[in-house]
Amino acid sequence: MWGMQLNTIYNDARPLHNVCKFLGLAPYSIRINPLTGEGFIDTDFKSNTLTVIWTLILLCAMVGGLIDTIIMNVMTFNFSTSDIINKAFCLPMFYMVSILMIVMNGTVNKYKIEQFLSKISEIDKVMSYMKGQEYSKIKSKKYSSYFEIAVLIAVFLPCLIYDVCSFMGDVIILCKIQMRLCEILQFVLMTQHCQLTRFIRVRLKMLGRVVSAVFNDSCSEGESELPGSTREAFNSKLSTGVTRISPELVSNKKLLAYKIFHLSEANTVDLFSCNAKNFARLRRVYSLLCDAVGFVNSIYGFLVMFLIMQIFIELITGVNGIMHLIKENNSPHFANATLLIVHLISRIVLSLGILVTTILSCHVTVLESKELGIYVQKILLKYPLRSDTVQQLKLFYQQISNNDIQFTAFWLFNLDISFLCTIFASSITYIILLAQIK
Repeated sequence: MWGMQLNTIYNDARPLHNVCKFLGLAPYSIRINPLTGEGFIDTDFKSNTLTVIWTLILLCAMVGGLIDTIIMNVMTFNFSTSDIINKAFCLPMFYMVSILMIVMNGTVNKYKIEQFLSKISEIDKVMSYMKGQEYSKIKSKKYSSYFEIAVLIAVFLPCLIYDVCSFMGDVIILCKIQMRLCEILQFVLMTQHCQLTRFIRVRLKMLGRVVSAVFNDSCSEGESELPGSTREAFNSKLSTGVTRISPELVSNKKLLAYKIFHLSEANTVDLFSCNAKNFARLRRVYSLLCDAVGFVNSIYGFLVMFLIMQIFIELITGVNGIMHLIKENNSPHFANATLLIVHLISRIVLSLGILVTTILSCHVTVLESKELGIYVQKILLKYPLRSDTVQQLKLFYQQISNNDIQFTAFWLFNLDISFLCTIFASSITYIILLAQIK
């Protein structure tokens, strides 16, 4: 179970969760107690009978599509190398990935999602306790999943209309509907993945702002206690053992973190110190964020790996198929070559959209974690600090460096820009190789 902080999290994720239930990806309910604000995932069969039955129907449809694809692959003639690869590997993998999505989301992943939400709730509690005003200010900036639902409708509705108009009266229409359903399942699941990474990214940004607020408020308190006669520039060696100290004190700045008392000929500086409990909370929040990232990798890593393999093959065969159709445009075997080209282009655009969006979402979150480490370094260099505070900040920075946040595809590949460039470069290489095969 988790606390009241999750209420807004669920309200944010409610539209996408309802879509997942409709598509058989969430055969469970998330319920909120209106009195206590506590939530839990209800997996009881009696409470979710219709959802479970609908999930089983969709699962049977995907299995039927897989069997039908294998039978058609054996019975139909292949005109090109890309056609052989597409029917032998890409189309069966298309259905296999969708089947894995439904099975895993309906079994093990629902418990991991509950644990993920518990981690997020605990992070919210700790940061709310540390800096309630700043936290509530950040938290008030809500993001709605309705935008994602609108994108889903805008992308797939024209594709469905195209399928109906192009293949009306043909028995292949059922196969096309199954294919579009697979694409919708993949798009929705990756949107859910992006949503969980966004939860982590927002809290990383919160953590940086909470750190800033804690230091800035302490600095403001130090500034208010300074005598007016001591607000002057100085540049002298101090016997405190701390070498990071600003050569000037600017009275109109908020970042003033120490007090100066003029005693005879010496300048004694009381360096800024932060409560050790605050550092312990900061380090705990980051540890919880690392745990949340681990849950995301555990929930989606296996599926993302298969999805990337499928998109990689689909990109190669799709581009090669378009080249082959353009070359054989006057052939009697391809009476509707233009429609087939449009269909292949739409498949490539949808697949690339899923791939690029997922990897960019992960990459931006990783950059946010690196920004947190850079900000801690800036504090070490910018503020005059007591030795114990310096030690605590160093430990915090060391924790960020040693436990870096990375999203992976089943712990085999890091989902970042370099991996995306590798996919594109490899795809171009294989497309050129296939083009050389007669």
